[in-house]
This record gives sequence, C-alpha cells and structure tokens, in this order.
Amino acid sequence: MADIDRVEQKNDGGFSGDEIELKAYYTDPEGMGNYYLFEFDIQETNSVSLEVYDDEFTDGNEIFAFYTDEDLEAGSELTVYNNGISERFYEYMVVLLQQTDDTGGDPFETQPATVRGNCVNETNPDNYPFGYFRASEVSVLNYTVE
Repeated sequence: MADIDRVEQKNDGGFSGDEIELKAYYTDPEGMGNYYLFEFDIQETNSVSLEVYDDEFTDGNEIFAFYTDEDLEAGSELTVYNNGISERFYEYMVVLLQQTDDTGGDPFETQPATVRGNCVNETNPDNYPFGYFRASEVSVLNYTVE
C-alpha cells in the first residue's frame, strides 16, 4: 500500500483544452507486487470514478492515478482513496470496469459475461452471488479544485 503524496491540477487539459485534470501521486514500494484501486469521489454530484493500477512497469517509482471530468470546476470537493488490493481483486475489477466502460460499442469486443467474485452460496453453489468481499489498507486525501 502506498500513501497519496500529493495532487497536481492542470486547468487546460482534455482534447479541447478546457478540462480540469488531476493527478494523485504515490510512490510504489519497491520489490513487491502491488495492486491499487483508486476512487475519486466527487461530493457535489455524489459520483465515483474507479481506476485500477498494478506496478508491473512502475515498481519502486513515483507514479500517479489520473482523473478528469468536464464538469469539474473551481471549488469542487472530492476525496481520493488509494486502496491496496490483492491481485485477484485487481483482475476482478479490470474485467468489471471493462464491461461497464462508457466508451464501449466496438463491434469486435467480446460480449459481457458474468463476473464471478469470491462470495459463495453455501446452500446452493450453482446459484452464486454477485460481488466481491475485500479488506484493504486505504490512504485518503481530501482535495478542493482550485
């Protein structure tokens, strides 16, 4: 697990140059496989953006989680969560986020399939529940857009 070191803001981001972009920096511990779930929770719209990261190519380095939203404006308050997660939960979230991506519609992408979590129905194993039980270490940072 890695603490969030800082957040940097860019006010001329996006394709049109008028979006606010945020980068939440953290330093990945060296020499161990780490997996992260970042949550960007925007209070005023009660919305959450989720991103997952692994350290395959960033082991031991400073790296950032990225967030942008065309509706962000000065004064918007958000909470950034960095959850240390297991490899299995990382893989579960990668599939789940791919299936719920708003930019879908490619005629060659695979059809959505039921994503099985780690919960088991003990009375009828063929009728498995949806979801995933996890416990995480979490780093939290409150941020107000400037």
